[in-house]
Amino acid sequence: MIRAILFDLDNTLLTNSMDRFLPAYLELISAHAADHIEPAALIRDLLAATAIMEKNAGPAVSNKEAFWGEFSRLTDLDPTEMIPFFHRFYRTCFNDIQVHTERRPAARPLMEWTFRQGYAVVIATNPLFPLVAVEQRLAWAGISIEDFDYDRITTYENSHYSKPHLGYYREILAEVDCAPAQALMVGDDWERDIVPARRLGMRAYWVSSPGARSPAPEVDIPAADRGTLADFWTSCQSGWLDKT
Repeated sequence: MIRAILFDLDNTLLTNSMDRFLPAYLELISAHAADHIEPAALIRDLLAATAIMEKNAGPAVSNKEAFWGEFSRLTDLDPTEMIPFFHRFYRTCFNDIQVHTERRPAARPLMEWTFRQGYAVVIATNPLFPLVAVEQRLAWAGISIEDFDYDRITTYENSHYSKPHLGYYREILAEVDCAPAQALMVGDDWERDIVPARRLGMRAYWVSSPGARSPAPEVDIPAADRGTLADFWTSCQSGWLDKT
C-alpha cells in the first residue's frame, strides 16, 4: 500500500526546458551580481561549485555547506553577505524567467486529490537550489506552499545528497517514516528519478511522452506505469495506486 508520493518538479509538475531556462537563469543571476563579481567568472564558479555540491555524499555536510564552501573558496566572497544577497534575487528578479516555464494543467487537481487521499507528499526536486527558489517554481506550477502543506521539499539546505544518489531517496524516506515498498516516485528523468527509486524497492511512474521507450530494459517498468502527468492523474482516479 502506498503511503508517500514523491514528485519531481521540473518537467514533471512544471514544464521547464533546461535548454532555455538555464542560459536565461545564468544570464540573469550573473547580471544581478555584477557589482560583486564579473559575470563570466560568476557563471564559471557557480557551475564549478554546483558540480562539487552534486558529488556531496553526506550526512555530515549539507548540500548548502558543500556549495558555499567551494563557491567562497573560488570567489573569495563572504557567504554571510552573499547568501542574503542571492535570496533577495530569488524573491525578486528570479520571477523574470518564469516565462521560460509553463504550467501543466493536471498538476493542481492531481495535488488536490493526493492531499485529499491522505498521502504524505514530497516535492523531490534535485536539491541544488535554496528553498526560496523552489518555492517560486512551485508557485509557477500553480501548487504553491500557501496552498499545500507538503511533508517535505528537498532543497540544498535540508539535503545531504543529490539525485541519483540512493542516499537522497533514503533521506527522504527516513524523514517521512516510510518504507521503500510504501513509496512512489513520480518523475521524468529516467536515470535520476526512476532507476534509483526502483533500485531501492520503490514504485515508480515515469512521466514521459507517449510511446517513449525505457533507456535501460533491465530496469523496465510496465506500460501502465508511464505516460504524461495527465495520464498519471487519470490512472490515480481509476485506482492505479491501489494496485500492487
